[in-house]
Amino acid sequence: MGTDVAIAIDISTRKSPVELEFINVTYEVKTKKLGKKKLLENVSGKFKPGRLVGILGPSGAGKSSLLNILSGFKQAFVAGTILVNNELVNFQKFRQNSAYISQDVQMLENLSVIESLDFAADLKLSSQTCEMAKRKIVNDIIKILGLEKCTHNMVAKLSGGERKRLSIGLELVTDPQIMFFDEPTSGLDSVAAAQVMHHLKDLALSGRTIVTVVHQPTSNLFQLFDDLYILSNGKCLYRGALDDMVTTFQKNGFECPNFYNRADFAIEVASLDNDPNIEKLFSAFNSDSPVDIISDGSIQNEESAADKLSKNNQAYAQYSTSSWEQLLVLTKRSSLCTIRDLYLTGLRIGTHLFVGLILGVVYYQMGNNAERMPSNTACMLFLQLVLYFSNAMPLVTTFPAETNVLVREYLNNWYSLRSYYFSKIISDTPWLILGPTLCISITYFMTGQPHDAIRFSMFFTVCFLVSWISQLLGFLAGSACTTKIGLFVIPAFVAPLLVFSGFFIRIREMFVFLQPMAYVSFFRHSFEASVHAVYGFNRPNMECNEIFCYFKSFRKFFEYIDMVDNHFYLNVLALFIWVLLLYICLYKSLQYRLKQSRQ
Repeated sequence: MGTDVAIAIDISTRKSPVELEFINVTYEVKTKKLGKKKLLENVSGKFKPGRLVGILGPSGAGKSSLLNILSGFKQAFVAGTILVNNELVNFQKFRQNSAYISQDVQMLENLSVIESLDFAADLKLSSQTCEMAKRKIVNDIIKILGLEKCTHNMVAKLSGGERKRLSIGLELVTDPQIMFFDEPTSGLDSVAAAQVMHHLKDLALSGRTIVTVVHQPTSNLFQLFDDLYILSNGKCLYRGALDDMVTTFQKNGFECPNFYNRADFAIEVASLDNDPNIEKLFSAFNSDSPVDIISDGSIQNEESAADKLSKNNQAYAQYSTSSWEQLLVLTKRSSLCTIRDLYLTGLRIGTHLFVGLILGVVYYQMGNNAERMPSNTACMLFLQLVLYFSNAMPLVTTFPAETNVLVREYLNNWYSLRSYYFSKIISDTPWLILGPTLCISITYFMTGQPHDAIRFSMFFTVCFLVSWISQLLGFLAGSACTTKIGLFVIPAFVAPLLVFSGFFIRIREMFVFLQPMAYVSFFRHSFEASVHAVYGFNRPNMECNEIFCYFKSFRKFFEYIDMVDNHFYLNVLALFIWVLLLYICLYKSLQYRLKQSRQ
């Protein structure tokens, strides 16, 4: 640690160093109370290869905003000029040679260190790179970052410092020449923080441009920086070499006490308000000249300018691997994580088995008994309700974390959203089939439903579609909400759907303006279709063990529940429409999530 050894990753084609320059960058956000608020105002600077740059400043100074803008993660409402090697930046092309590592790096917990790096190599390196070359790159990264002792440990069991180093290693696979770090030492003890910062110093010594946001580093870590960029209230207070900072501040009326941590001194100065000497520093390091929009457009229409930039960049939206290769790797990775997730797989399969047996015992052999027809239909609805919760709830608790991984990897140019989307659908399909099949089959035969292959197929199709819809709702809630909100949304969403299912109240008994809601509820369609699958299609009258059975005639029962007309195939079609709409909504939700990460 701290040997000043240059880090070089063995790849087939060495990349050119990156010099990043930004001129008069301004970033505005809209707030409800203050309207438009400038988080950055006409800041300029230049980050050179081979140097470790630290961005400092008090909370709210605009450090993370600047880092996100320079990395291309934020593009809306941004004005100014950004140059890469003296050429106007194209962020899609730029991200192929850059990496951004956030403060709280989300990774897949059920992969080991070496598996995480292997999958990163398969996704980020060209398919023309042979397996031997990939293995050497992965082994070099493990050795360079000191991960030998935890190579086969699961990510969930790594310490904070090991996770940080692994997050660096995942991006080092493609040998990026410029890397952005947002508070890489946050949450680490002094030893782990020192290890991470010395690795960043080594990365800079290898010719890379390393830019990192730090918050009150110790004096030992502070002296590792080559250059500083200090922000205060969205303006540049200082930019230049570390050794020149104290002298520059001294010339402008700020004296650093002897034996005082220079980082603390810089942040204390940056925290001052309405100080005449601060204004001198602002004047020296900030420009009042008019700003230029990064792309075509005008500053009065920042949003459209960002949209144009995005469209402009799409022409360079290239990945190292093809969509098909991405799909295969992502499906393999997702399947492996799902198998190892005992909570996700165990809860889904175990719940289906347990509830199927419970329903089979409680409603044992009621399916062929006329006087128990209402109880049997209650069993059908309850089965569908169980399928809803057992397929939606596990995904609500696990998918939000994976969505955060998607955001990080997508923005770092690992793969396309389309490849990820289809890989999740494919990898979760076996579990979608296995669990409901067990539950439906056990319940159907134990409750004495007709032993008819056609009727069983119809009943199974309806219940499977309910499971399918529930799975997609779980994915949708997990992609759009946090876990806490999702755990509320899923039960709250089902309540009105159940009310309009036709079991608790008949449609003709509702207010006229509420009746159309029954045809929107997928539980209405699934309940009606399952009832007709079991009792419809000219089924012979059932046995009656009592003196009189009112529902011995199926016609009377259908009249009682307001389902005289057999619309089985229309109901199945309605359920398929639900599936199709939810697939579209899920894709749009993920797309929106990625777009919001740029705001």
